[in-house]
Amino acid sequence: MILDNLTRAFKSQNWFAVVLEFIIVIAGVVIGFQITAWNATRNAVVLEQTYLERLHDDMVRSRSVLESEISRSREWHADGDAIRVALLTGDREAAGTGRQLNARPVWSSARRKWAR
Repeated sequence: MILDNLTRAFKSQNWFAVVLEFIIVIAGVVIGFQITAWNATRNAVVLEQTYLERLHDDMVRSRSVLESEISRSREWHADGDAIRVALLTGDREAAGTGRQLNARPVWSSARRKWAR
């Protein structure tokens, strides 16, 4: 339709109509590019928000795991200290019972596995 109007304007040498149609076409193209750019920006913002939420969730999970590992490490250090004191003093009761004594086979089996 615009091309037909433009062809008729050229044939009748109506330069005002030619320029006006040309400006309308250029404006349409520019508006189309602008809408595409706005949409790309909006999609980038949504994607960024998704990445930030996933990163936050990963950090929360990592913190939970690290706190658990720190707690377990502190328990192991306390158990090791109790066993060290028992070995130095010769007092078997100082090594404690239960969890401390149950940890020994785990460590010895781990050493055997890595020694191979």
